[in-house]
Amino acid sequence: MNFLRQLFIKKKIQNKLLENVEFSKVEFKGKQFTILILVGEDEVENSKEFIANELNIPIHNITLLGFCKSIKKAEIVEELFSPNDFGLFGKIKSEKLKKIVDTEFDFLLNYTTDVMYIDYITSMSNAIYKVGYSNSDVRLYDLMIDLKKPNISIFTKELNKYIKIINR
Repeated sequence: MNFLRQLFIKKKIQNKLLENVEFSKVEFKGKQFTILILVGEDEVENSKEFIANELNIPIHNITLLGFCKSIKKAEIVEELFSPNDFGLFGKIKSEKLKKIVDTEFDFLLNYTTDVMYIDYITSMSNAIYKVGYSNSDVRLYDLMIDLKKPNISIFTKELNKYIKIINR
C-alpha cells in the first residue's frame, strides 16, 4: 500500500510541475516575511529559533514542518508529519498539512534533499518564493543554493546574502 501511495504522489508532483507557473513579485525592503520551513525529523528541535535569528525575523512569522517515517512520532510531535498523513492516491488527509499548503507564505525553505513527501508539499504549496538545494528538481524552486552536503547554517547564511543583494 505504501508503494501505491508513493507512486501516486510522484505522479501528482510531476503533474503539478507541468502546470504553468506565474511569478509573483514581493517587495523585500522593510517587510517582515512569513516563512515555511521544511526539515527532516532530526532538525525539528532548534531550526526555528536558529533561522529566526539568522534572518532577523520574528519567530511567530515562521512555520516549521518536519517529515518523519515514524507514524507514532509524528502523532506526538506537532511539527512532524508522516506518510500516514496522505491517502492511498496521494491526497493530503491531514487538516494541518492542508492548511499549510493553502497558506501563502512569502518564502518556503526546504532544508532537505530527496524526500518525496516534502517535494510533494513543496510542489503543492502556495508560497510565493521557494528555496531549496541545487541537487533537487529545478522545477520545484525559484532559488537553489549549491552546497556539497545539506547544512542548515550555511544554507541560511547564503539565503540571507541573496536577500540582501535583492534589497539593494
